[in-house]
Formats: sequence, C-alpha cells, structure tokens
Amino acid sequence: MTTTVKLNVGGTIFQTTQTTLTKFDGFFRTMFETPIPVPRDASETIFIDRDPTHFRLILNFMRDGHVNLQKYSEDVSEIQKEAEYYLLNGLVELCERIQSENQKPVEIKELKDDRDEMNAILGLKKEVYTRFANSKKC
Repeated sequence: MTTTVKLNVGGTIFQTTQTTLTKFDGFFRTMFETPIPVPRDASETIFIDRDPTHFRLILNFMRDGHVNLQKYSEDVSEIQKEAEYYLLNGLVELCERIQSENQKPVEIKELKDDRDEMNAILGLKKEVYTRFANSKKC
C-alpha cells in the first residue's frame, strides 16, 4: 500500500504519495530516507516554509518527470528558484533551457550621426545602437 503524505506548503495543503516525493534525488528523498524524524503537526501534515505559488508545478514535475512551462514564461526564474530549493536538477535544467530559448538577439547598428545617438538615448527607435571606437566622441 502506498503511503499518502499531506504537505502544508506556506499555508496551502497538498496531498500526494511518498513514492512521488521520493522519485527523484533531492529535498524530499533526503527528508524521508534519513533517520532524522520528519516533524508533523497533530493532523500528520508536514509543514514546508515556502511560497505555495509554484508548488503545484513542482509536484507535477515529481509525478511525471516533466512539466510544460510554456505558459509560465514570466515565472520561470521563480520556478527555477523553487526547483533549486527542492534540489530537482532536472527541473532546474528545464528552466535554464527555457530561459536561454527566450533570450532574443538584439540588432546592433552603427550610430551614423548625432540624431541616431539622440534617438538611441531617448529610446525612440527599437534598435540598439553602438558607436565604433573610431567614431567621434561627444
């Protein structure tokens, strides 16, 4: 029979199995497979002092070994921090890969005159300008 575990992550209750939590090396495997007793409250719930916002994704990663982060592109760095806390290297690597894919190359143009320089300073053009070392200095 599989042992059910209740987790209180920052005030939000999650329920899963010990098998799911110990599937990967990391925080939970260490918690359950060391001789140190796991502190539980009166209802047998384990308290984890973390923000629960992304824990559903963390838990789904532990269940399936993958999670789709495409719709969470703005939160990937936060999810990565949580993955690092829980020592889930596979999820950390996934977050890093998504962040590197989301970085877009920036077009660089030479500044041809003071007007280009002023537009670049004021952000009136979308392109990023650079002045070559042999260009005139202000």
